[in-house]
Amino acid sequence: MAELLCRSTIEKLLKGGINYRDYKRLIQYLKSQIDAPIWDIALVWTPEVREKFWYAMGELQRELVPQYIDMNSLYNKLWGLFREVVLNKSIYQDSAALKSKMSDFANEVKKPLVAYEVLYAIKHFSIGKRPIKLGNVEIFELTEDYLRSLELGQSLIGEKWAGKPVVKIMVEAAEIGNALEAGRAMAESTLHLLRVAVRKESLAEPEYMLLWELGSSIAVPCEKPRDGTTWAIGGDSKISPLTKNMGDRIAKSLSDTNIWNYIIENEIPEDIKRRVMRAIEWISHSITGESLDYKLVNLCVALEILLLPEEERKEFSKGALIALRQVLVGQNTFCEPKGILNIYKLRNTIIHGGYLNITSRSDYLHFLHVVSLF
Repeated sequence: MAELLCRSTIEKLLKGGINYRDYKRLIQYLKSQIDAPIWDIALVWTPEVREKFWYAMGELQRELVPQYIDMNSLYNKLWGLFREVVLNKSIYQDSAALKSKMSDFANEVKKPLVAYEVLYAIKHFSIGKRPIKLGNVEIFELTEDYLRSLELGQSLIGEKWAGKPVVKIMVEAAEIGNALEAGRAMAESTLHLLRVAVRKESLAEPEYMLLWELGSSIAVPCEKPRDGTTWAIGGDSKISPLTKNMGDRIAKSLSDTNIWNYIIENEIPEDIKRRVMRAIEWISHSITGESLDYKLVNLCVALEILLLPEEERKEFSKGALIALRQVLVGQNTFCEPKGILNIYKLRNTIIHGGYLNITSRSDYLHFLHVVSLF
């Protein structure tokens, strides 16, 4: 039987929904949302419940993603749990019924882990025939013999993969699809280490020689199952760009109060313009980035550029000043200093604590909205 480490947080969310002060309004909303709504607008009209929901989502994300479940599936399952419990208040006010439902949910999202061998192809990279071993990570060039030992069963796989340099990671995951993502962070970290190590020894070499990135991946269970999936192939980690006619949307964006034209036409003091343009650049990096942690840090940099022009700030912490000034300058009734400060503290944990994979999508989207107020 699975046990969630964040069980108490989920229970607080469910009890918060059952005992919500405007219960009738909440159930009307939930009845209209059979499927989980878009992340940005979920529970937006019930801010107290929304805060509990996204806090629970963040705790579950840190515990379960990606080994046990992917983010979208987790969101849908948590929404389904919350909706069912709140709409059936008369049943789940009984602690035994709620406990049983929580156990079912835990078993659904936290299935037993299975050991997998995962290979990530490395693009724009070559080490010849010399293998590299770094702890539990191996880097080598795939051979036809090695591919045959994986028992993939298709000559096409061998033709595509033979001769490719790969990173091999041993991971544990609930499903073979989760295994493809579970070791990706470690594989990326290995490339980061190699890139810095090589650069230190070859300062005279051009940096475009080091533009390595992970490509497709193969996951194979260490113990072959009697039935079911015996291997899986994943695509590149990068999201493919989508080309769409943006003419009307851009025209609308540029017409809103004409603030963007105002900036471009140089009608503001040079120091302010420089800060605004630099902040826009950091926000843009955030939008095009992949890691939620990096995206959040980029937004924090943008907010510091806009709101902390002083060179010395000894009396107050940066986070407290940013939170207060954003509310005063932004004039946003949906934000308060405490909420902004809590998200900004994630930046401190990432930068000063050295942690990664702690930012939820809701954290990022909320902070992007905060920064975009300017």
